Amino acid sequence: MLLPKFFWGCLTGTALFILPYSSPSQVQAQPLDKQSNSPGDGVFKVGYIPVKNPDLKPLEEITQESKLFEAIANELNKIFVLPTDIGIVLAECGQANAFYTSEHRAIVVCYELMVDFARFSSQYATSDQDIAQGMLGGTMYVFLHELGHALIDVLNLPTVGREEDAVDQLATLVSVQAGDLADEMTIIPALQYMVRSQETGTQNLPYWGEHSLDLQRYYNIMCLLYGSNPSKYSAIATLAQLPGERAKRCPGEYQKASDSWNRLLAPYLRSN
Repeated sequence: MLLPKFFWGCLTGTALFILPYSSPSQVQAQPLDKQSNSPGDGVFKVGYIPVKNPDLKPLEEITQESKLFEAIANELNKIFVLPTDIGIVLAECGQANAFYTSEHRAIVVCYELMVDFARFSSQYATSDQDIAQGMLGGTMYVFLHELGHALIDVLNLPTVGREEDAVDQLATLVSVQAGDLADEMTIIPALQYMVRSQETGTQNLPYWGEHSLDLQRYYNIMCLLYGSNPSKYSAIATLAQLPGERAKRCPGEYQKASDSWNRLLAPYLRSN
């Protein structure tokens, strides 16, 4: 298991109110300053950059009051031995995004990303709770993706192939262990990739990009989800139109990816 189950305890019962979507400001957030520590003394630290867009203010207040990211940082500090601090910064970015900055050793999660997932989830939700779960699940998946970048950087982990594919794998592998939130953390981002691929069309595909194409990312997530528990997710694999030829290889793909990440992270996990 990549991360202990208690990591997801901090998500249980978390309910964030949903903002109506509005155009974000163009103010660029600046992440925390880089921190240096003695080897093994690094910790995850949470910071907030005040928002200027009044439409984002309620979400900023709720996020801070919930202390969700403080709880996540606390649990991550129980799991990993770090050579230096890693910041987790909540900010207004001017776009729906999250990113890791090596210069500042910080994961930046944009409030606009949360709003974007809420807006996207509302197309499929039947209640406000469904929207909240979709927003939380999607945001956590992207956070885990950026956490993968941070760990590769700070721990100097090897990557064979594209780093973006590797951290997509990590985010999916951890998400499928998230209990009641597992479906939202995997299916919502996957659906967003599928919809985005349809909007992009075949004329503007970013073949030059460091990421796999959106439709490839969709199928890779669905394959790992199905491979984690074929009997549980057989119906979802059918709905996702996961081809049988690929589906039969998914349990093996899941196991191989899980074993690889476990081996990479094992030297940096605390023993208790």
